[in-house]
Formats: sequence, structure tokens, C-alpha cells
Amino acid sequence: MLDAKYSELGVDDLKNMTMDTMADMTFEAVQEGDEGIRRDARVGAERVQARCAKQTSKEKREKVAVRRAEFLDFFKHNTDAGLSDRLLAVAEGVDQMLRQHRREAEQLPTAAERKEYIATHKCLIFRESLAALDILAIGLKEHSNIEILRLDGTLDQRQRDLAHHDFEEIEAGGPKNFSWPDVEPSQYLAMAGTVKVCAKGLTFIHALDVFILAPSCNPFIEDEVIARAIRRGQKNVVAVRRFYSSSSIESHILSLQASKRKKISKALDDDIVATRGLLIKDDDDHEFLEAIGIRHVISGLKRGVL
Repeated sequence: MLDAKYSELGVDDLKNMTMDTMADMTFEAVQEGDEGIRRDARVGAERVQARCAKQTSKEKREKVAVRRAEFLDFFKHNTDAGLSDRLLAVAEGVDQMLRQHRREAEQLPTAAERKEYIATHKCLIFRESLAALDILAIGLKEHSNIEILRLDGTLDQRQRDLAHHDFEEIEAGGPKNFSWPDVEPSQYLAMAGTVKVCAKGLTFIHALDVFILAPSCNPFIEDEVIARAIRRGQKNVVAVRRFYSSSSIESHILSLQASKRKKISKALDDDIVATRGLLIKDDDDHEFLEAIGIRHVISGLKRGVL
């Protein structure tokens, strides 16, 4: 109804309005010259544009869901086909760590302590590829009977919040109180998420083991996802396991990571910055341009990347 008041069309028509129609309305409003009409038309255009974008996003998600179902149908009927050496190693690692946590919990004297120990010793798995996480989830379910939570771009914000609360043992009234006999830990003791979704704004202090399935060209993205588990309130030592293939492109990515870390470290080192500043203070114009990398700028301009 808020959109309808900006238009002479009905609500049903407005829902089906195309961007071309709204553009024509905006043009007519601007021609009339009334500031209020122009403002209303602009607001209406923005809202319809957001609705169209949402519809487009929904259609894309539906198409992705169809392709995803077709892709995974094969692996659901051939559970060993998708478990490469790496995915198998990750699946075995998750299974091993969860079994170890259960054995350690059994040594505690009270039921409340055992339940809290299980709830605060979980696994996080990160990968940029959605398909790899899907195949891993199938393998964990079929081979180890481990069901995992998911946190990726296929979920809307409400579903992401529910997954986060389930992993962190949060109920409507706050964190679970395991001293109550009827309160049990979540059945989900592991979560798999994409790096893009999980890199910012989330806290997983119930995670004790972090698995990174492949290196990223940006090492600081990996630092961000690891930092999801190392937050205020984390009482345990977090173990991080990185997986990569030697003699492959991933070895080059690791070298690239080391180079980037070294360069950033130098750029942020106060002593190096101060020393370099003193060196270029007395340079002439040509030496100064060389110091700041003028050759790279010229090369970039010639290649059309700047």
C-alpha cells in the first residue's frame, strides 16, 4: 500500500510493473516540475527497483536450486564418488574430533558439565565452493551419520540467524542453561559455511576446531573466518587445520599469501615507514617518482588497467 499511493495504478498492477513503466512515470513527473511529485516518483522508482531486484534474485535462487538438486542427485546415490582425498580427510577429521570430544565429556562428573562440554566443542568448516560443502555434507551423513548446519548464500537472513543460534546454543530467552534436566545440546555439532558469508559479523565461540578446505588468494579473508571462533567469550584454544595440494596451483597461492603478508607487514611497520620517509625526503623529483612506483603506474595505464 505504501507503494500504491505514489502511483495512479492499482496495487496489483504496481506489483507487476516493469522498470520501463516506472521510468516513464518518473519522466512525466519531472516534466510537471512539481518538487513533491518528483520526490514521490523518485521514491516509487527506488521501491519498484528494489522489488524487481528481489524478484530477479528469487528467480536466480530458484534456478540455482534446480541445478544444485540435479548435481547432487548423482552423489546422493553414489556417496563415494564425490569424496576426494581431501574431502575424505576433512570428513574423517571432523568425525575424529567429535568422537574425541564425546570421550572427554564422558570423564566429567555431572550431566550438566557433560552437556555443556559437548555444546562448546564443535567444528567449523569453510570453503569458497558451495558444491564442495554439499558433497562433504552428504559424505558426513552417509559415512559417519553426522548432520551439519549450513551457512551460505542459499539461505535468507532468517535461516542464517536460526543456524547461528542453533550452533551457539541460543534459545529465545538467551543461552541454554544445561543445569536443567530437559535441556539438551543441539544435534548439530558441526557447521559448514562459505567464506564470503561467514567472513564478517558472526561469532562462533562454541567452535573448537576450524577446517579450511582450500587456501584463498587473500590471506586476510582466511584470518577473518578463523577470527569468527576466536572472539570474546571463547574459553578454549582453537585448532585450525588448513588443507592444500602440494605441486599444484594451491602451492603458488600459499607463496602469494606469504608475499602479501610480508608486504602488508612492511607497510604497517612504523620503523620502516619512518626510515623510508627520511630516505625520500631529500630525493629530487625523478627519484621521488621512482620511489613511489611511477613505473608501475605508467605500465598500468598502457595496459588499460588504471
